[in-house]
Amino acid sequence: MLCSQRVLNQSTHIVVYRAHAAFTDALGLGDEYVRETRFGKVAVQTAMTYEREVRRGARLAVDSWLLGVDAKRLHFFHEVHNLGDQTRVAVSEQLDLHVDLETRRTTPMPRTSSPASHVSLLTSVRLADPKVWGARFAFRGVDRRT
Repeated sequence: MLCSQRVLNQSTHIVVYRAHAAFTDALGLGDEYVRETRFGKVAVQTAMTYEREVRRGARLAVDSWLLGVDAKRLHFFHEVHNLGDQTRVAVSEQLDLHVDLETRRTTPMPRTSSPASHVSLLTSVRLADPKVWGARFAFRGVDRRT
């Protein structure tokens, strides 16, 4: 949303949404997975914190982490940076559930596609941890905090 001061903080949602979709695809749970399995994931909890204003023309980049995973849940964290001044402008944390799109109910991820079945995924997807994360959601799956 562009207000009279030409601040675009609300547009950060779009940037995070696109980054989340790309990250999901990189995990093997994107559009092709949905078409082939008729499974998908839905966001059940999300939080966005704006730390600095974003002005028109700013170039943004998103770093994404998979913080935790179990058979049915994936816990994500996204950091949004302004490439111009190299500042972090926002963070987003999201909890997704794996669902059967036919029954519309949660279901475990198949072992062949499940990030939970690849323990090394939590360390190989992103080697560094974000500066601040995990304060919003309780998560009792495979989690980097433990």
